[in-house]
Amino acid sequence: MHKNLTVTIGISAYNEAHTINHLLQSLLLQKRRNFTLEKIVVVSDGSTDNTVEEIRKIHKKKIILVVGQERQGKIKRLNYIFKYTKSDLLVLLDADIIMAHKSVIEELVKSFIKQINTAVVFGRHKVIPSDNYFDLITAFGVNTWEHAVNSLGKHGLEYRAVRRIRALHKSFYSKFLIPKYVTQGEDNYNFFYAIANNFSVSYAPKALVYYKNPTNIKEYIRQMSRFITSSDQNRKRVLLPDDHKFGKITYRIRLVSMLKLAKKTPLYIVIGYLCLQTAAQVYAQYFYKPKSIWDISASSKEF
Repeated sequence: MHKNLTVTIGISAYNEAHTINHLLQSLLLQKRRNFTLEKIVVVSDGSTDNTVEEIRKIHKKKIILVVGQERQGKIKRLNYIFKYTKSDLLVLLDADIIMAHKSVIEELVKSFIKQINTAVVFGRHKVIPSDNYFDLITAFGVNTWEHAVNSLGKHGLEYRAVRRIRALHKSFYSKFLIPKYVTQGEDNYNFFYAIANNFSVSYAPKALVYYKNPTNIKEYIRQMSRFITSSDQNRKRVLLPDDHKFGKITYRIRLVSMLKLAKKTPLYIVIGYLCLQTAAQVYAQYFYKPKSIWDISASSKEF
């Protein structure tokens, strides 16, 4: 009979008063049939709202609160968590997500049990459904992207590297720190670093969480600009060649996916998406300047 793997859950939180209490409560209710939860470490990154107060409302020994007095950025907070974690597995979560079911963490852990050499496992995220016009436009974009990723099959693993939910084995996180020059896309940097250093990476589609897209143009374009520019930058930083074994989502693949989904989507949503994407691409190419401490998308935290 094999011994359960030990797990620490790490969360960096900045002004997450609307979401953090619900997330922590749902994590405490997660089933633990294949792992032992040692602790949930929440680092408040200089929050100026009631994030800390909301965490302190939950009187559970497993929840460890670290209060940062000033904002240093998510990357520094994650490096702190890497340094002080000793569990077999470290699960990293965004603070503004909703667990899809009570076995999300178990699904991540399964990947490590099935393949003992697995070092990094990425979960899956989906947008919270909404009837708001802007939300319908951005959701169409997310669905188009997921369709394109799915078309690559097993070669689409690079695009499964999402920041909102992932798990790292001790053999990986004990040797891993995010460099200061990585100012955005720490999730895909995590992926590229693992591949470049011959760590095994896996995907757990049933480890599902929900998130909310920004609900205004300014925040959405700013968030998309980080997404658009970070991948190529971080690939180059770990010296991973473009012709690596993973597939590439070309403009043709995206166009095919969009046209397939457009058949079942009202025309005004498709047109809205094209306008929004064009604006994001132009902004990312000509105006966007990465910051070590990026501006938050406040509208994505109001569930």
